[in-house]
Amino acid sequence: MRVPFSSPRYRPRIRRFLLGLVFLTLIYYLWPVDRIEKISETLGDEVALESKLEIKQKSRSVDATSELYQPIAGPVKGSFNPDKNDIEVPQVIKPGMIDEALRRLSLKPLKQGKFQKSYASPQGVVSGTVSGQGYSTMNKLKAYAGNLVGTFKESKNCEDISYEPDEDTADDEIQYTDAIPLKDDDLMKELLAYLKSSGYSKTIQGLNLKTMKMKDWYTFSGSAIWLPDEGFYLLVRRVMYAPLKRTVPTVSFVGMQAFDINWKELKGKRVRYLGVTETEADSALRQFSLLDRSSRRRGKVLDQISIKFPTFMDIDFDVKNRENLLGPEDPRIVFKETESGPSEPVVVFNMYSSSKRRSMYAAFPFRKPRRGNPHTVSTLQFIHSGSSSLTISAIEKNWTPFFEDPKHAESISFLYGLDPLVIFRCRLDNGKCEKVQDDEYGTGMIVKRKIALRGGTNLVSVPDEVVNLIPEVKKNPGHQVRLWVAFAKTHGWACGCGSATYRPTMYVLAKVDGVYRIDLMTENMDFGIDVPSFYGDYTQCDTSPNVLTPNSIPFWNVTIPAEKQKSNSIHYSDYMGLTISEADRTVKVLFLKNVLNYILGIYEDGSGRQLLLDDTSDVAARTRNVERCVLERSLAYCKSYALSH
Repeated sequence: MRVPFSSPRYRPRIRRFLLGLVFLTLIYYLWPVDRIEKISETLGDEVALESKLEIKQKSRSVDATSELYQPIAGPVKGSFNPDKNDIEVPQVIKPGMIDEALRRLSLKPLKQGKFQKSYASPQGVVSGTVSGQGYSTMNKLKAYAGNLVGTFKESKNCEDISYEPDEDTADDEIQYTDAIPLKDDDLMKELLAYLKSSGYSKTIQGLNLKTMKMKDWYTFSGSAIWLPDEGFYLLVRRVMYAPLKRTVPTVSFVGMQAFDINWKELKGKRVRYLGVTETEADSALRQFSLLDRSSRRRGKVLDQISIKFPTFMDIDFDVKNRENLLGPEDPRIVFKETESGPSEPVVVFNMYSSSKRRSMYAAFPFRKPRRGNPHTVSTLQFIHSGSSSLTISAIEKNWTPFFEDPKHAESISFLYGLDPLVIFRCRLDNGKCEKVQDDEYGTGMIVKRKIALRGGTNLVSVPDEVVNLIPEVKKNPGHQVRLWVAFAKTHGWACGCGSATYRPTMYVLAKVDGVYRIDLMTENMDFGIDVPSFYGDYTQCDTSPNVLTPNSIPFWNVTIPAEKQKSNSIHYSDYMGLTISEADRTVKVLFLKNVLNYILGIYEDGSGRQLLLDDTSDVAARTRNVERCVLERSLAYCKSYALSH
């Protein structure tokens, strides 16, 4: 038998319900809502943060973090939710408060305009970094210049195209500093945490956290770039695991570190992800502001909207490919600066793909992590397309990246190969690459089958204002001329010192009216370094490789004279950074100056030999002649170095 709702049996329950409703109504209208806030409690590292409303006593002191973000400045009408037995307060999002809170956390605000001037100023990059360094001079550094007059197809005499700066002008001689080590201690402390969080400690065969030894992990090949919108250097370096021996690694990862203007590591530095919405930032800041300073959850809350350094670039790769080295290799970093849309660093690397061949990829570490993907960093595989596509190499690596035009930053250009000279241009939305130029003179040139050219650093552009002041360009303003500078490396096999010898060489890539060529390439540089042995601390040549490799050009500061001189020879003040690796064991940075004056000498020597705009000679022959002479000179260097070591 059903009891009527009006029965005395239900009257006590009804009275309690009505009293409770009256009590909650009084609280709502009599207590100010700004005293009703969410509190959070940590249920453990694996439990999500939960929040609920609580009435706080006026006498209770408020932690400073709670004042970081308070989007509700006054009473806001709420509603009682009987299902949750709680008062729900609507979320008020105020963009100005979000940006102010992000600034107080040293994160980029959402409403970001152009680069901050203090960060973008080239002089600011140099301040405190280069001025206090002692410099040594590369006396009589010889180079070979393809633009010098000669019968390019027939001439076999390298002296015909040799170049040395004028002895009377000291500013034309390149100078260099000692190299500063860039340590990785804190990065390696993050290694175990990354292996656990990424899941690779469980999915990669042979990677046992309990039995592995830290001495079997190695770091090298560090590439860095200055980020003008963040105001620090971002360094990416390869970290590999080789339990058998260093030349036989099983897996490698890409570590990321932040360094300030003086190359001091910024430990704990955070960068807000690109693509974070106001709602996402608001939610994270609300949670963060309610946590005590000692709470372990603070960092995890900020991880929702930012990346913290040092860390690892968490990319997805095929762990089932047991036959080959797993993970990314040879990372190089460039900065994509756009006039519209977000600017960001782009990391280029090679890795075995699902097709079981080594391919080239790009990663975007500052983009917001994708939902549903266990690995946080967005990646893109480059693929060959188009009817003019080059035959795919068995191993893709050593692509040299550069951006040609900020107005068209949706594409990235690559110097695919130096010998022969091949240029690719690839889209950053779908990875499709098309060949722009191929000099097509055979399969490449290995002088006496003992030495060859390999890729090295990113390409950096000579400022357009400087190019336009070159006398020949000033006289012929109708031509389109672009110049870039980079460092490659020569790879010699048993040429004198060890089983192989690697050394840097600097070169100039020119693009004149749409055609690319190598206009200048220097002899080998060692910056006065006695290169350590591949396996030991001694510097004598032995049976192992003797390796000094250029990795990146983090910055190049060029100062244009306020009053341009009337003579054809303008002397500039310029400073350049260069990261190098010794014996594949270290990452160091050194500084150069007078690089610009040195390379402009081939266009401004006043002898009438310059042919920057000449279009009658064989451009491919120019490049080939320059490279042949450099490789022959490199063989001589290798033998000479062996005699002294």
